[in-house]
Amino acid sequence: MISNSSEKIDEKVKVVMLFSAKSTPLLLQWKGRKIYVKRTNLYFHKKIGEKLFYYFCVSDADNNGYKLCFDTGNLSWVLEEITF
Repeated sequence: MISNSSEKIDEKVKVVMLFSAKSTPLLLQWKGRKIYVKRTNLYFHKKIGEKLFYYFCVSDADNNGYKLCFDTGNLSWVLEEITF
């Protein structure tokens, strides 16, 4: 994916997740908009102290990229960055 621009967001979002052998986000809701995930491009996790964070880099049908972070400590999602 060739990006023209990226923007730091760092806002809480709601995420619908599919839990299976390969868990993946399906939908995120941000500022009243529903963004349907077309593809998961990258998935990784990172431990900071006792907290574990799961990261998902996903894209929509228009090839906009979204970096999502799930905080297992407080069970919340954050949209960290958008690439468009």
